[in-house]
Amino acid sequence: MLNYNIQRFEILENEKLVGDITQTDLTEFLPSIILINATRENIK
Repeated sequence: MLNYNIQRFEILENEKLVGDITQTDLTEFLPSIILINATRENIK
């Protein structure tokens, strides 16, 4: 996203806009996913 200066992704369902995901959304969400995945790998 940063390399191409994309600010948000539009989320479509049946060709209708139902939401969007911003860079801020991703920066808040991704650390949680990385932590969860790392924990799962350590449990195995």
